[in-house]
Amino acid sequence: MVSNTASGTYTFTPAAGACASTATVDVTVNMLPVASISGDVDYCIGDVASLTASGGDSYVWSNASNIETTTPSTLVAGTTAYTVTVTNNGCSNTTSITVTVSDCVVDLCPTIVVALDTILALCDGKDPYLDGWEDFIQFNGNSNTFAGFDWYSDAAMTTLVTPADYAYSGDNCEEQQVNVYVGALCTLNPNPIAAGVLHLILYPPLDTTYLQISNTECSVPALTSSCPNYLISAENVPTTINPGDSGTATWTVSYNGSGGVQACFVEPFAVNYACPALDCPIAAFTAPTSVCLGDDATLIFTGTASPTASYTWTIGSQTLTGVGPQNVTFNTNGMVNVVLSVTDNGCTDTVSHAIMVSSVGVSLVAANTSVLLGEATTLTATATSVPPSNITYTWSPSGLSCVDAVCSGVLVTPTQNAVYSVTATNEYGCVASDDVNINVSVKKGIIVPNAFSPNGDGTNDTFQPLITSGTPKTFALFVYDRWGNCVYETTDIANGWDGTYKGFNCEVGVYVYYVAVTYMDDNDEIIKGNVSLVK
Repeated sequence: MVSNTASGTYTFTPAAGACASTATVDVTVNMLPVASISGDVDYCIGDVASLTASGGDSYVWSNASNIETTTPSTLVAGTTAYTVTVTNNGCSNTTSITVTVSDCVVDLCPTIVVALDTILALCDGKDPYLDGWEDFIQFNGNSNTFAGFDWYSDAAMTTLVTPADYAYSGDNCEEQQVNVYVGALCTLNPNPIAAGVLHLILYPPLDTTYLQISNTECSVPALTSSCPNYLISAENVPTTINPGDSGTATWTVSYNGSGGVQACFVEPFAVNYACPALDCPIAAFTAPTSVCLGDDATLIFTGTASPTASYTWTIGSQTLTGVGPQNVTFNTNGMVNVVLSVTDNGCTDTVSHAIMVSSVGVSLVAANTSVLLGEATTLTATATSVPPSNITYTWSPSGLSCVDAVCSGVLVTPTQNAVYSVTATNEYGCVASDDVNINVSVKKGIIVPNAFSPNGDGTNDTFQPLITSGTPKTFALFVYDRWGNCVYETTDIANGWDGTYKGFNCEVGVYVYYVAVTYMDDNDEIIKGNVSLVK
């Protein structure tokens, strides 16, 4: 006898002296299956449950009279142990599970999870298709007891909805609001379960009593409404009607509810119009598109009318009559609307023309209004236009140097007293000018040192007068010693006396100088004095 848990080949060898021979045999050892049961162990009476065994290729259950392994079954109250024997490759193993079935209290009617609560804009007489809204209600519970939905006209859900409950009964101008209530039905409960509310906004049908027509001969017909919720849009309405014209003006009338323009009714509305083929006037005139403030403009009638026609010109707040020409002075900035109405043979024609009244102002300032000869100053023009527009600047005299891109500033270097002017012009051709006077003065003056030391140390080595007014027209310097000899003379303002005479150093002492200058304004100045030569 062999006891071993491992598969393999085993050899039998008889004892010595025994009457037997040696033999071998192959032995296969199979493992016991791992038996298991899966499934819930706690249930309520009436629940549907099942247990599933695994771990082998065949199963034998004991005490499973009210449960199946493959088909769920309804449980009854009590505690029951279920045992299964699992067999695999000829080996078997057993396991058990205990299931408890209790007498639970269960709400078998559905419970609303997400209720219907929405707004629906509804046209008068339309069916809201209430059944289609059931998909918006979500519930849980025992679906076997759910019997559908019903719609009610009251929150208590006692009266079922009829088409009359969502029929419009307002004043045909304002929208009307109606609520309908939905209840979920359960076969175990005679009372509906509140599932939500649908807020219906009912829009009215078209009521032509709210429409007013203005339609006189030879005038453009108009359609208006006393109902603020009616929208009227022109579809085929002429802008002008001339003699001999006739046709049908068409508008579209729609309702504008709280949710925007609704398509509850979009109704065409037609009105016939006509203008007799008489000599009706044609109003037309010529006028400028813009004028400058304070200027006159001539309005000339260019239309057609009989000699008996009457003319009314409305120019802003001013009214004139007669065929014209009309000469009008515009004294207020801004856009002025000129309207001409011509009435003839019972017909009136009107035309309008807009005229922009513009103005421009400019001021000119100088950085300095008094400068020395040869100095420069900046002139700056500041201009404003009504209405605002681009401004161009024209300077006098011409040829001045601009200091910015639009030439509102220039740089001037006057050689004499001068008047500079600027003219500002806006896009409407209006101009304004300003000018400024610049005074030019010549600074005169000679600074003459009273001593110098020609010792070669680089400081005060020469005697040289300083002209403070720039370069003069003429200059002359003479130096005399105490005996009256002229030891130095020059007409070059850049040169000075180095203290020598005929190549020899002059003695230390006092010398007499004479300076004669003619300035750029042709005025002369002569200065005499003494200068000391020191070492």
